[in-house]
Amino acid sequence: VIGFPFTRVGLDAGTANTLLYVKGRGTAVNEPSIVTVRTSNGDIEAVGEEAEAALGRTPQKFHTARPIRAGIISDLRLFDGMLHRFLGKADLKGPLHRLRAAVAVPSGTTSVERIAILESLRNAGAVDVLLVDQTLAAARGAGLPIEESRGRMVVNIGAGVTDAAIITLGSCIYARAIRVAGDEMDAAIAAHVRSNHGLLI
Repeated sequence: VIGFPFTRVGLDAGTANTLLYVKGRGTAVNEPSIVTVRTSNGDIEAVGEEAEAALGRTPQKFHTARPIRAGIISDLRLFDGMLHRFLGKADLKGPLHRLRAAVAVPSGTTSVERIAILESLRNAGAVDVLLVDQTLAAARGAGLPIEESRGRMVVNIGAGVTDAAIITLGSCIYARAIRVAGDEMDAAIAAHVRSNHGLLI
């Protein structure tokens, strides 16, 4: 493997969607964080869009699962399998690819959860893994001048986690994450419309 260049990737493994960015190519994967699993032996049959398309239509010998809940890996084996499939879709598997990965994580992620993320990326072939606070990544992505000596507040609402932080001089000086976000908001809106207007959305 010595002599082959590194491939730099950015990963945002969210509760609802997983995005994989490859430097020089752009977004290579943007698919739902869902897997279809064979019930008898736990083998993964499909991931992402293919698994989502089968929701509600799979026979009893299969079931769908979400390896990520509230922004955290809830099933490491399924996450590993899903990540390997996504890397394959992005043509990033095999000995010729030495990956350097930057991964966005919620600010409230525990050390145990961070170790699980590191292990999963290394299992997928990443040589170097950098964990990046999601609020910092969101602020940079939004083009905020976070290097200035003034406070900037960032609120990042995902499907499973809401992250809020105060950023100055390129660092978070205060951050808090709660496991209530877009999924709960969607459910609350649907329940309100159904109970008040008799409509199912």
